[in-house]
Amino acid sequence: MPTSPLRIGPRIQETTTTTGTGALTLAGATDQHFPFSAIQVGFSTAISVPYVLTWTGGVEWGLGEISADGTTLSRAIVSGVYPGNWRNGAPGGQANLPAGTKTVSLVVLDGLSLVATGGAYTTDDPTGDVPPTCVQNSSVALGIGALSDGDGAVAAGYQAWVGAPYGVAIGALAYATHPFSRVIGSGGSMGDSSLTVGFEETLFGEQLGAGQAVSGTPFTADFAWLMQNPDALWWIDLTAIGANVARTQFRAIRRSLLVQGTTLQVTGSDTVLVSTLATVPTVTCTIGASPDGNGNLPLHVSASSSGATAVDWRISATVRGG
Repeated sequence: MPTSPLRIGPRIQETTTTTGTGALTLAGATDQHFPFSAIQVGFSTAISVPYVLTWTGGVEWGLGEISADGTTLSRAIVSGVYPGNWRNGAPGGQANLPAGTKTVSLVVLDGLSLVATGGAYTTDDPTGDVPPTCVQNSSVALGIGALSDGDGAVAAGYQAWVGAPYGVAIGALAYATHPFSRVIGSGGSMGDSSLTVGFEETLFGEQLGAGQAVSGTPFTADFAWLMQNPDALWWIDLTAIGANVARTQFRAIRRSLLVQGTTLQVTGSDTVLVSTLATVPTVTCTIGASPDGNGNLPLHVSASSSGATAVDWRISATVRGG
């Protein structure tokens, strides 16, 4: 475990031709960047830096230690490797680097990302707590093991993780894996542009979708990516609002669904709020067949046109359960 001071700064990037699993020999700054030694001003000893190491076909990120003379970077704590483990849970795990030129960067790329945490990861904890890591620009990672891997992403909390652009995960073990998703508390996002609040083993989520159905081509969207846990019970309230392009005819319904695990057990009757479209459009709900990267399945919603009349749909799904 490194115990040297943690330093961050903008536009720090060098090349290396190091192979194997050992410390990196730094070969100088890339164009329009500074060497790691630039942030050692005022220090006569080694310093710790969060780093991202990239090569053709692979990436490694973690916490390294720059030698006092600024010529080498030890790969002290590896947070993750791609391809491989995105979250490394123990000391070691350094990638076996192939021949060729690699690029190693301080992860505050272009001065637009931030990593911050307390001093816990500098202790002698044998389990190897890892520092926060920002992989993309304009991102923020706060807390032990937090990983922000998406442009504009924010991960705050113990092992909070964002794996998509503009996602937000706040709280211990919160993870946002869908673009523009927001997660508060432990648990995962339910889909694109969703809001999820987790408390112990229960979740509350809201997701919105919009699109147009034309004759022969319905508007389809995947909502509420559900964990394939047979003991989980989900209550979903669906609201679907449709209108013609001129906004002179409408159809609005509410529908409740009971899902056990990923089996649609009960579909309630529609409550019709308004219906003035000449041909009544249909809204169907099924459980999708293709899981996402976390093994979750979606509630698949298909909304039709009104005969030959195109319909603009606004659909929201509120999910409770766990």
